[in-house]
Amino acid sequence: MKVVLISDTHEKHGQIKLPEGDLLIHCGDWTNKGSLDAMNSFLKWFSAQPFQYKIFIGGNHELGLDVGPTRVKKLDLINSFNNLIYLENSSTIIDGIKIYGSPVTPFFYSWSWNVHRGEPIAQVWKNIPDDTNILITHGPPYAILDLVSLSPGEIRDVHQGCEELIKRVKQLKHLKLHCFGHLHLGGHGSQIHREGGTAFVNAAMVDDGHRVVNQPVVIEL
Repeated sequence: MKVVLISDTHEKHGQIKLPEGDLLIHCGDWTNKGSLDAMNSFLKWFSAQPFQYKIFIGGNHELGLDVGPTRVKKLDLINSFNNLIYLENSSTIIDGIKIYGSPVTPFFYSWSWNVHRGEPIAQVWKNIPDDTNILITHGPPYAILDLVSLSPGEIRDVHQGCEELIKRVKQLKHLKLHCFGHLHLGGHGSQIHREGGTAFVNAAMVDDGHRVVNQPVVIEL
């Protein structure tokens, strides 16, 4: 199976040329602030792509898709596209391949699906099935394609991936692919990391200025 991976298109999907493949995966942040118009534009584009299977998750920029008065309306919009598979802390199986997707990322300025580091987010990752073959998360695991640039005087870890996520990933003995985005700079120029039998991909398409700078990543499974 040829898997094509993208993430963090931030309403720039019209600028992206996709290679051929069997399965198209988007790892979240397809909008800037989750407006219905932006969602509809992306979903129409995504639905029209000539892949047998198309899977996507939300990201921290899909505001109002997680909680609040617009959630039901936004889920109804997603569900109106019946050739798409939307995963929200849930699984699907395609050709015997088990795929799990989660939009959750470590807490940062209270965006969508933010969960505090440590035990709260560890409880989220416990729900990833042990027999997962492809894991889609919006954010990266700690120390794998998760670098951020620091402003002068800023003090924080240059690795901003999730510590609890990498712990859970190491427990997944059948994992072939873990794809994500969220941190735009960490993926630029170094989008694939392989460790053991698992390929890790930061599929972010844009840089921090929301300019499309990367190409879709293709993985053969």
